[in-house]
Amino acid sequence: MNKLKLIAIALLGMTIWSCGEDEEAKDVNVTLEMVVGEESLVHGTTYNINGVDLQFTNVAFYLGDMTFKNSDGSSFIKGVDSRYQLIIPGVFDYNYTIPYNEGAGELSLDEISFIVGVDETTNNDDQTTFEMRPDGDPLGQQNPTMHWGWMGKYRFISIDADADLDGNGVFGEEGEQLVYHLGKDAFRGNIKLTPNQKLEGGANDFKINVDFENLFTGVDFNTEKFTKTGTDEIDLANKVFSNYSSAFSFEK
Repeated sequence: MNKLKLIAIALLGMTIWSCGEDEEAKDVNVTLEMVVGEESLVHGTTYNINGVDLQFTNVAFYLGDMTFKNSDGSSFIKGVDSRYQLIIPGVFDYNYTIPYNEGAGELSLDEISFIVGVDETTNNDDQTTFEMRPDGDPLGQQNPTMHWGWMGKYRFISIDADADLDGNGVFGEEGEQLVYHLGKDAFRGNIKLTPNQKLEGGANDFKINVDFENLFTGVDFNTEKFTKTGTDEIDLANKVFSNYSSAFSFEK
């Protein structure tokens, strides 16, 4: 067999393989994780943020209505039975499949949107409705709590940490606790990411990072230690709230 025939056969094989690769469903796999810079966020681990060493003792927030929009107008929405997720340190997975469509052409993941917090109706449920939610319901009772009890309304984001403000290497000393609990309808975040990532046949793996370095941009831990969105702490609450969008980023 001469060289020209070998080349022709090789090219034909590559074409068949390429077509077979294209004629696949597209699996979109997106993980979401809280991080501090390049490191995963883990309770009890020491991080340096804004020049201060601190250790997170509790971090959690509500994420809802996770929606993925594709360039062909199709979308995937997290199911009604799990509309909300309580995000804690670790990795959370969102997965969907786009069936193969011969005439679809090139397809991309164009937009990811979600809220930080819960919707207004749910946030204004009475105490009895909250207490009757079944075990395992992310909107039910949690430990530590994500609800303000008889006062009503959820904590959309709850962050507690011990800071080493005097630099002596000791955490948890009096006056060095950090508390950032944001709730109320005014502090519901609407996040939109625009990845514009081409989707290939088979697996497409992406990641959403929630970076707490960015969340605390401009916060002085020495003087801005506490907020539960009360009127006397509203400026600090607004500062953290304004950083919601920059805390979330998409990567391939």
